[in-house]
Amino acid sequence: MTHSYVNKLEVVGRDIDKEKIIKMLMHPVDNKNISVIPIVGIGGLGKTTLAKLVYNDDSVKEQFKLRIWVCVPEDFDLSKIIEGIIKDATHQSLGNFDIQQLQMLLQETIEDKKYLLVLDDVWSNDRNRWNELRNLLSQGASGSKIIVTTRNSEVAFMMGTHPTHNLKGLSHEDSMVLFKKCAFDEKEREPCPKLLEIGNHILERSHGVPLLVNTLGCLLYTKHEEQYWAHIRDSETWNLAKVEKDIVPILKLSYDYLPSNVKRCFAALSLFTKEDKFNSTQFARCWMALGLISSTREKEALEDVIVEYIKELWKRSLIQEVMQYGSILTFEMHDLVYYLASIVAKNDYSMVGLDTAEISKGVRHVSFPSIPSEGISNSDGVPLF
Repeated sequence: MTHSYVNKLEVVGRDIDKEKIIKMLMHPVDNKNISVIPIVGIGGLGKTTLAKLVYNDDSVKEQFKLRIWVCVPEDFDLSKIIEGIIKDATHQSLGNFDIQQLQMLLQETIEDKKYLLVLDDVWSNDRNRWNELRNLLSQGASGSKIIVTTRNSEVAFMMGTHPTHNLKGLSHEDSMVLFKKCAFDEKEREPCPKLLEIGNHILERSHGVPLLVNTLGCLLYTKHEEQYWAHIRDSETWNLAKVEKDIVPILKLSYDYLPSNVKRCFAALSLFTKEDKFNSTQFARCWMALGLISSTREKEALEDVIVEYIKELWKRSLIQEVMQYGSILTFEMHDLVYYLASIVAKNDYSMVGLDTAEISKGVRHVSFPSIPSEGISNSDGVPLF
């Protein structure tokens, strides 16, 4: 799940991209057709962050009195999307409405209103479902616009009415600004020149991916030994990432340098689904049930140890948006990091559905996500594993 809030002061190097999107939003249209602006890029590049910057811009707020933010389900479930639009537009909770009732509520919500809708993180290229949603959204006033963020260029081609905005990596200069924010203490007047030199080499391999720059910066934070920085720079992981054209092996560096006890807890995150809203209580139950939490200090409550572990993951940028409500911490996990948890846990943990053909012989723990009965295709029984 994503949300629309962004701290503009923490975002680096996206001013030109922001202005290009806003220019398309402000461009008048001559017909009733909805304008759709796709933002495309790999995971971790900052598509959602760019959409947030545009969404919260003062000129955009003035132009679109009704602004709506929806994180799209991976299967493009029409009912869930419509429900998300209505909830965000009206700030009201909904009862158990069927699809017909939801469609009527949606029309009432947007009818004759000029709106901006952000559909964040679209994966499905199901044209029929998109056409159905687009027809329902056409009840808004002329000039209504939609921003779509996706990793899939096919989705952008299917949905977009404007040329796709292909998001690129940050420039080296902007990457360095972001890296310094993460890797060095703000109280330091001037970072060590030798560390900066090594950092420059690291950034050259980061391809300007903000999630990667941020993660590596957090990994090196408070580490002042040149040998430690050089080890990160010279790691064979970079070669693996170059071959696979994938940043997950580089993200794994943060996992490799976790304390061993926190590593086990991080791997157990793969027992949850990406759609889960994470909190410390939920993890506490799982980690304690698996026997992963122990206290080595006298009189130290297990709950305090759990908070320490979560903060350790946060320091390494493996979890984001950590908020504290009393004794409970809530947070989010980027789907690339979730994928990383699945990779490092594959020999011990497995997410299993009723259609799972087989699992590794070494797996010791399985998780069955809750599945609505109508979504079960294998209703005769569990898999043969």
